[in-house]
Amino acid sequence: MSNYYIVKQNIHCKQVSVDTYERCLNYNHQQKDAYCPLCHRFVEGSSWEGPYQFYVRSLNLTDVLFPLAPVYMLLSQRFVDSFYQAGLTGIKALKECEMFYKGEKIPQQYYIPIFEYSDKAKEYAMLKNEERKADKSLPRCSLCMNPNREKDDLYFGGNKEFDVFKVYDRHGTIFCSEAFVLLCKELGVNNIEFDEVI
Repeated sequence: MSNYYIVKQNIHCKQVSVDTYERCLNYNHQQKDAYCPLCHRFVEGSSWEGPYQFYVRSLNLTDVLFPLAPVYMLLSQRFVDSFYQAGLTGIKALKECEMFYKGEKIPQQYYIPIFEYSDKAKEYAMLKNEERKADKSLPRCSLCMNPNREKDDLYFGGNKEFDVFKVYDRHGTIFCSEAFVLLCKELGVNNIEFDEVI
């Protein structure tokens, strides 16, 4: 397998507290943030419609922040610029945020990243879904249900698709390439850690 990693918050590092006030938590429960392209089952929760306002308890902000909710990660302008300058891939979109400290808006720019989903196992899952018509022991959808070694060999072997990405059968988990790990090290991002995919 190629060198791929699970992206995690480093709980051993002091974190900047990032909060979202209740008045910001407007959800569209009719719209989900991501669906399986084969069975159309949702793989992420209801769509957060903002306002995208976060309240920090320190001005000593790192390039990657981990809010408690409703998103997993925020990226600074410096991180985003470095990501694209390094030629990395996998950020599908960025939602601009407003950051506040003690009730005042601060100039630091942060974004909510929307990561790509890997399509490497899609063809495999389509074949398995056809097989399920005769073999009901298979999952109802082999793309978004039941992680297995065959899919992992596709996701984490062969040619690189993205430098940071998600897979349909592991909700909430972010994966990355070694190039993404090296970028975080170069930027001195120490509140993030990586577990190698084996």
